[in-house]
Amino acid sequence: MAIHLTNLVSKTLDTRIRRTCVNIFRLLSTFDHRSSDAEELPKPPKKPYSMFFEFLDRNRPAVVSNNPGMKNPEVISLISNMYRNLSEADKKLLKEESTKRFQAYKEEYVKFKASLSPQQLQAMTVLSQKKKASRLKREKKRAEKKYGHPQRPISSYGIFVRENKGKRGNMGFIEFSKYLSQMWKEMPDNEKSVYHDMSMAERERYAAQMVDWEQLMLEEGRPELLRGYTKTKAKKKKAKTKAKMKTKTKAKKKRKTKKTSKKNLEDF
Repeated sequence: MAIHLTNLVSKTLDTRIRRTCVNIFRLLSTFDHRSSDAEELPKPPKKPYSMFFEFLDRNRPAVVSNNPGMKNPEVISLISNMYRNLSEADKKLLKEESTKRFQAYKEEYVKFKASLSPQQLQAMTVLSQKKKASRLKREKKRAEKKYGHPQRPISSYGIFVRENKGKRGNMGFIEFSKYLSQMWKEMPDNEKSVYHDMSMAERERYAAQMVDWEQLMLEEGRPELLRGYTKTKAKKKKAKTKAKMKTKTKAKKKRKTKKTSKKNLEDF
């Protein structure tokens, strides 16, 4: 059912709305599978808090009770000031406690991994990779928003839908989607060409803006936001630059040695 709805949406909605709906349907279609993976795996030991978060967790109840009505950011700010003003002895004690907690966690985690079967270990690795990929995707989207990523181009059909949204009236979503789809199919080619031209102009606008934006990202030191960027490529480029620098250094040393030898001969 999720696949059928995805196909229907992809034919009828504006590009931005369509993309959102497709993502939701994909999420729904994979939800059962992912939750079953998680159910098969035993829960790993909980990672302990860092020094600051442990201090925050201990002192939050007292701060909240002494300051009724104080908002959460203000509570955190107050506890942060308390943490900064701790004596060296108190900080040392917190650090020792934190080190003990992390050591105990590491030992417990080693035992936990040893208790897993090869299949469970593989499933845990896959789940971890999925979580990491999802986190990186969210971070990329946030960064794109922060740096003003150009708006992606809209297809010719998307522009047609956008212009005709006002004709919906009392029609239901699916009924209106079918109505627009039928209108588009029956539209003469000469009328469609207007939307195709508008879509082409959108793509040209996007391409031009992306060149400037990607140049800005390189200047900002954010190459991971560029199209087609992969860590493998970045690593290869870094290794290539390193090798080049090494070769240059060797050549420089060689020239220096030759000059020194020549000078010594002349002195002799």
